[in-house]
Amino acid sequence: FELRWRAETGRNKTPTVSPALENASSQYRRGIVTKVDGAATEVFVMDARALNAVVSMVTSDPWRGDEGQIFEAVVDPETDDIVGANAAVLD
Repeated sequence: FELRWRAETGRNKTPTVSPALENASSQYRRGIVTKVDGAATEVFVMDARALNAVVSMVTSDPWRGDEGQIFEAVVDPETDDIVGANAAVLD
């Protein structure tokens, strides 16, 4: 998966990347990046395997599981927001 994703970066046909990039949730996250005016450059949502499920822009890294700080984020049971040392909740 990772090799296919990386091979598609910068190409016109992106059958691996497109599902994560071309959907309403991705469009919403691109709006967040615009709204925060430089405070964030990308916003992504991972699935249970730490693969990019939704991305605000094409990124060369489809798997976040090798980034230790990802596992420091937890779900706040009162709000269902993901919070942690390296997580940001943007309203």
